[in-house]
Amino acid sequence: MALARWQATIVDEDGTILPGASVEVRQETGGSPLAVLFSDRAGVTSIGNPFVADAEGFAAFHTTGGAYKIIATSGAFSRTWRYVAVGTMAEQDSNDVAITGGDISGVDLGNVNIVNGIFTDGLFLNAALTDATITDFLDFLEVTLGSPEGEPGVPDPNTGRVYAVDDGSGITKLNMKDAASNVVQLSHFVQPFSAAVTRTQQNKLRDIFDARDFGIVGDGTTDDTGAINAALAALNSIGGGVLEFPAGFNCKITGQIGNSYADVMLRGKGGDTFHNIGSNKLAATRFTWGGATDNATAMVLISSPFNAANQVLNGGGIEGIMLDCNRVKGIGLQVLSRRQLVCRNIFILDATNRAYYFNCGVTGTDHGEDSGNQDCLFERLMWRSIDDASVFSAHGLYLAGSSNANTSFNKFLNCDGVTQNGTGYILDNADNNVFEGCRSFAIGTGLDFDLFGTTAAGSVGGACNYFIGCSWSSTVGKFTVRGTEAGYTAGTVDNVLVTEDIANSSSAPVLGTGCAIIRPTKGAALSVKGITGNAAAKVQDIAGTADQALRVNGAGTALAFGAIDLTKAAAAVSAWTDYTPTFTSAAGTLGTQTLNRSRFQQNGKRVHVYIDVSITSAGTGPSGFVRMTLPVAGFNAGIVGLLNGYDLTTGNLIGGYVDGTNARANASFNAGVFAGGNGGRLLMAFTYEAA
Repeated sequence: MALARWQATIVDEDGTILPGASVEVRQETGGSPLAVLFSDRAGVTSIGNPFVADAEGFAAFHTTGGAYKIIATSGAFSRTWRYVAVGTMAEQDSNDVAITGGDISGVDLGNVNIVNGIFTDGLFLNAALTDATITDFLDFLEVTLGSPEGEPGVPDPNTGRVYAVDDGSGITKLNMKDAASNVVQLSHFVQPFSAAVTRTQQNKLRDIFDARDFGIVGDGTTDDTGAINAALAALNSIGGGVLEFPAGFNCKITGQIGNSYADVMLRGKGGDTFHNIGSNKLAATRFTWGGATDNATAMVLISSPFNAANQVLNGGGIEGIMLDCNRVKGIGLQVLSRRQLVCRNIFILDATNRAYYFNCGVTGTDHGEDSGNQDCLFERLMWRSIDDASVFSAHGLYLAGSSNANTSFNKFLNCDGVTQNGTGYILDNADNNVFEGCRSFAIGTGLDFDLFGTTAAGSVGGACNYFIGCSWSSTVGKFTVRGTEAGYTAGTVDNVLVTEDIANSSSAPVLGTGCAIIRPTKGAALSVKGITGNAAAKVQDIAGTADQALRVNGAGTALAFGAIDLTKAAAAVSAWTDYTPTFTSAAGTLGTQTLNRSRFQQNGKRVHVYIDVSITSAGTGPSGFVRMTLPVAGFNAGIVGLLNGYDLTTGNLIGGYVDGTNARANASFNAGVFAGGNGGRLLMAFTYEAA
């Protein structure tokens, strides 16, 4: 190995050459031992240490590369140079330099521009990186950084260099200074807060996983099915995460994408739109079916491995991805027995069976309601199935269940779809879901909303759902609720429609035999009628009185105020009052009841009721409704309120309704189960409209 050379002319402060000056060379390591010096590059002829400069003050030596302390003396004069870098690096062009397994300990890389340098398994101990520009630095793994002299990011007081060291936490840090002398942390990451902890850059970058990290190509030609499934499994192995797809990615799918993991999310950059079907498409993230014709299964399945050993999974989901079924794939997205899932900004094109399918699966032990799709958020789910006869019969959003479970307690926000002869929304076995701002447009013979009745198999049908600000076609029959006339054992009840735009677009719901819907009717406290002619608008019957608090009338009077009687409004609110209801059973007998507490409060025509009752002796046990009398007669118009509650003995939820016609409240239980004669304690609350 060729030795490195150092040479200099020894001069004093005035620049006077000092012939015969003594030169001593020591290593900048512990104890500062004398360096071994040679007169030649090959290291054949050694020289003394110290040695003397020649008659012209010139001094030179050869030694191994490193950092040295050089001391020159001549009479009373003495000068010391610290951390003098001696090495062969300066003899080479640093561009495209590859140092593999090299030891450059003590080498000063100050003011070096390293471009495309490859440093593999290199030892950087005591290497000072001062003002170095490192561009396209490849394969920097396995590099050991450290300095016994400096602290991370703190300039050395003698040299001004910034060192990289292990701070004792096991995280090796590389720090450099920018043009403003600010410390730049290259190898680690820390938030600018006192409670923050240090993480490696590699760990920080793993917060979100890019699809390209797993070999997913997204060129529309390469089959990405296996790579996507492998990526999802990898995220599951570390406890979950987000698999991010870039905009413009078009992943060819030939088999099912299976997300049966908790807290694993597929996220794209946008799911496209209804009217972006031409040749100039937006740069959405797409999954395009490229497999065989299949009308029965889903392109993407998010499920739970639900059996005796595995409960339903929480979290995760899919967002910002277009699923193109290519007119040969049956289902775009299926969700099977999941909780707290998030699905948003999805557009499904040309499914042949149904765009979305939410159902409940049972494998092995039947866990009943525990296997239901519940507490999920579905936002901006869109679909389009009108472009070809092969998709005309496809449905939009299908909610189903199993014999003992259903899709319930979910929220659907601003979902929108276009179908031909299929149905927009089907509620087969689904209850207590909220649909807000949802729309359907069936342009052929299909329906917009279809709610099924109940069956002997334990289905609740499409009951107790809330539709807020939804709209559908103006054609009669587009919103249909099926009952016994369609072969069901009971009709569907307790669905609530609020602010649906029947007057201007949507048709009135068509109710089957035994079915009922709660929705605004004439005579409500607030009624705003349409604008026709000069009659701008009219607001009538405020606070249940005959006085017109506000009237806008175009017939000669621009604005007129009727009397506002605040005493009537105040008097309409009563204090909470005890009352004693009478309890009966629709089937079977109740045991003796102990009324722990029963109270009501009336606010105008609205009555609030709370009941706490215990069953203290055995009866035969009801298998259907438990009925109780009302404190104030209800409005004689069928169902006038909803009931909710809890059975403290069994843990079962209680649901029901207030029957204004028969002046009673009816409470039902999951699958007809009620402790009844075995010591049940029922807590119930309901609000209804008084006569």
